[in-house]
This record gives sequence, structure tokens and C-alpha cells, in this order.
Amino acid sequence: MKKKKIYSIYLVDSETESLQWFTDFWQKWPHIVFPFLSTQEARRVMAGVSPDIIFCRFDSPESTDSREDFLLWAQRKFPSAIRIIFSRKDKIDYLRRLVAGGIAHRYFALPIASADFAEFFINDLATRARLKIRRCWAFIESDIGLPSLPAVVQEIDELVRDPEFSIDQLAAVVERDVAISLRLLKVVNSAVFSRTNKISNVHHAVSFLGAGQVKEIVLFFCSMLVFPPTTGCRQETKNIASHSLQVSQLTAIIAPTVSPGREKEAATAALLHDIGKLVFLSSHCSSYMRYLKNKKMYSYSAEIFEKEIFGITHTQLGSSLLLWWNMPMTLVEVAANHNQPLAELTGICKAVAIADRCLREAQTKGEAITDLNTISADLPLDSWRNIAVQLVS
Repeated sequence: MKKKKIYSIYLVDSETESLQWFTDFWQKWPHIVFPFLSTQEARRVMAGVSPDIIFCRFDSPESTDSREDFLLWAQRKFPSAIRIIFSRKDKIDYLRRLVAGGIAHRYFALPIASADFAEFFINDLATRARLKIRRCWAFIESDIGLPSLPAVVQEIDELVRDPEFSIDQLAAVVERDVAISLRLLKVVNSAVFSRTNKISNVHHAVSFLGAGQVKEIVLFFCSMLVFPPTTGCRQETKNIASHSLQVSQLTAIIAPTVSPGREKEAATAALLHDIGKLVFLSSHCSSYMRYLKNKKMYSYSAEIFEKEIFGITHTQLGSSLLLWWNMPMTLVEVAANHNQPLAELTGICKAVAIADRCLREAQTKGEAITDLNTISADLPLDSWRNIAVQLVS
């Protein structure tokens, strides 16, 4: 029986009452918890024990600038650590901005129910366990070097971290690239973000989407520039991009039922669910194209092939890359888990997984074997399947 990994969890919280609540919560877990009242104390201990997950409060007497500096320092020194921030409910917009700017991977507000906290904590640990982070980063580095975020995305990050940033400034960054501006407008006016009135300019699009979704859409469009395909894989790269857009469209339709209230977040997360395949096509085109040519003959799934040839899968590779790029945990989770059994998935990840399977069935005219029939009979699966057929036709 495989032994479960024990993680090191760092908690920085100057409120002794909530510090004790978290500490008590983790008593039933085997993980090593380091509770601290300040970032200075946490830094000293991190010199000897690397963190796997960092929780940090952002409404304490300690200056918020020092806490941002602490997480940026941790980002550079421990890039594989998941960084989670929290505060009171009235600080939600501030927390959301920090996640959009790459300071943290996730946020939540206090008070939080034990069941809700346990749910995302368990999901994050399960995702973290699947990533094979160091193996994936070593794979990318040996071929093309670990890539930095595209310059325009880095500029968005830096801008959003400024507490005085405005929508005008964000729109100006996007507008400097005409191609990205046109693509952004096309997406925001598509069925993904269904609206009665057409959005005709970038400023309106940015205002409607918000900084986080703008950044994720821009990253999707830039990803093929970061991982350019060789001549033999250009069409397959276009196929993946087209499939990702279709999954995003269908996810937006499924999300109100499966993950209500998070439709925009689900639609943008879907865009990057297969980014790991772009890395394989950029660095190992011939091997991947041989697989695609023979997969029908041998009934060989992509993940089995990838594991045997590369030692890692596109889900592990894509999610590890998104973690390296400090993207929100929702994107990391979707990239890592969308091929897991539907019975094990919830929320946004389940919405993307259902959309992906419906489209795979539609693309293969029903030949693809999926586990869609395991989902609840109360869900309108036949309707979603019909929409998938329309999208690929």
C-alpha cells in the first residue's frame, strides 16, 4: 500500500483565536504544521524546512506590504509551494486582486465553515500529489528551458499588484497588442460570456471580465507563442486550440448547473486545461504525431502513451507549468484533474471535465469511451451532448 505523503504547512496569522482554530483543525491530519504570528518568524524556520503550502492572513497589524513581500520572496525561493491568502469578508476584492496578480494561488474569507475549508484543502492536497512538479519542470527545462510568463501577462501581473491600478491602465496594456485585443473581443462576445448587448471595445471587455479572467484569456492566446509548434505539428496545435475554445463554450453552459455563480471563472479555466499537450507538440512533435496516427488502431489513451514515452502526462505537465507561472489554483486543479473519474470531481473541475468528454464523444461520433453515464440522471446530459455535436459540426 502506497504511503501517503506528509506535507509541511506554514500558517501566518497574527490573530491568536483563528491561529488556534486552524491548528486544532489540522490536529487530525498527519501533516507538519508550523503556526506563526509574523512573517519574520516563518522566514526563519523556512530556512531549514521547505513549505509545501503557505497560509497567510492579510488584515493584520503587520503591514500588508511586508506580507506581499513575504509571499513574493516565498514564490521565488519555494516555487512549488501553494500559497493561500485569507482575510475578513470585507477584504475580498483585495484578496482577489492579489490572486489575479500572481501573489497567491487561492484566497478565502473568514469566517469559513470547517466543511468548506476541508473540501478545498483536501482538493488542493490531492492536486498537489498528482503534479510530479520537479519531474515536469526538469522535463521542460531539459528541452526548452522553463519559460517565463509572456511579457504582456507579466505586465498585467505587475499592474494588478498596484493598489492604485485602474481599468483604463489594464485596457491600455491589452490594446497595445492588436491581435490579442481582437481575440479578446471575439471571446467576450461569444456564447461563452453570453450577453444581450455586444461589447465593442477593449475597455468595456476588461471591465466586464475583470483582471483575473483577462489575464487567463491573454495567456491562452500567448501560449502557442511560448510553445511554438514545429512544421509537422502546426495543424494539431490548431486542433488543440480549437478544442479548448469549444470546451470553454460548453463549460459556460454546464457551469450554471454544476458550479453556479462561477461561470466566467469556469470558462477561462477551460481554455488552459490542455496546455500540457502544447508543450509536448513543441518539444516532441514526431513522437506525439506517431501516437495520434496509431491511437485508433491500438485503443491507446493519451495519458498511457505520454507516461510510457515521456515519464509524465500532459495533465501533470500542464498543471505544473501553471503552478510555475503562479496562476490561480482553480486553473492548476482543472489542468491536473480533468481526466480523473467524474465521480471524484466537483465544481469547476467537474464542469470542464463533462464538457471535455461531451466534445470527445462528438468529435469521434460516439466512438470515444467516457464515464459520462456515471453522472447524476438529474443532469441534462443529452442536451449537453447535443450542444457538443453542434459545436464540432
